Amino acid sequence: MQRAFYISCLVLLCIQTNAQQPEESVEAVHMEAIAAESDQEPENDQAEQNMNYLLRHPLYINRVKPEELLDLQLLTPQQVNAFVQYRN
Repeated sequence: MQRAFYISCLVLLCIQTNAQQPEESVEAVHMEAIAAESDQEPENDQAEQNMNYLLRHPLYINRVKPEELLDLQLLTPQQVNAFVQYRN
């Protein structure tokens, strides 16, 4: 009986250990898939570096400056101005 108990504890410990391995982020998997499809160097390496930086250092939406939002090149100046007016 004790032997069965020890074996079941060992199995549970192994399962728990495997469950705690970190998963790859969706962004990393997506970027690897894109890189695998193309052997070419990225055309705009600076944009990729900026996005990687933002993944590691996200902007605080309540304190972000309009210039920082414009630097993302995802929003128009009108959208940035509307957001800043709404936020304030």
